[in-house]
Order: sequence, then structure tokens, then C-alpha cells
Amino acid sequence: MGGSEIVQVNEPRLYTQTFNVSVRNQFKNEQADAVHRVLKALSEAVDYIRDYPSRAQALLLRKKLVSQEHIEKSWHEYSFRMTLQQSLLSTLQGQARWARREGHIQSSVLI
Repeated sequence: MGGSEIVQVNEPRLYTQTFNVSVRNQFKNEQADAVHRVLKALSEAVDYIRDYPSRAQALLLRKKLVSQEHIEKSWHEYSFRMTLQQSLLSTLQGQARWARREGHIQSSVLI
């Protein structure tokens, strides 16, 4: 493939990076309060970022997690929110069925 055959696609939101939180059922049942506290803290953090973006940015800069240049170029592209998408559930269920079929998990494990 030559240089003239390469096309750069400059499309915002073409690639989406997500961060997922998951726990095993046993942990969820045994540590329900801890799971609730973590989810509540994440929700409060998302609200803080949405309500006080300049403070959130200042915190990132103070902790040296990103550069001012990165914030200026990219902050508007971020979407801070907590969701549970059906597509994620379907993907995880499909992976679990594959793992069961291939013998990576016991058939007694709930999917």
C-alpha cells in the first residue's frame, strides 16, 4: 500500500474509549455495600467533572496526569457519564457463552 493509497479519516467520535467496572456475582452479593459505595463515588466524580470542568482540569494538571495542551485540544471530545449499554451486556454474554463452550469456565457458572 503506497502513500497515495492511505487516507486519514479525521472524524470525531470514530473511536470511543470506555472504562468498565465489573465484579463477580459472589463479590457483589458478599460486598454489596462496598460495590454501592464505589458506584456512588464514580457517579459523584462524573457529576463533579460535568458541573466543574475547570476545577477537574486543574486537578488533572496539578497531579501531572495530562498537559495543558492536551486539555485544550481534547477536553471537548470527552463524554463523562455512567451508562449500562445493552451492547456491552450482549458482548459480555457472548464472550461468556464462548468461554463455556470452549471449556474455559464450568458449565455451572451463571451467565
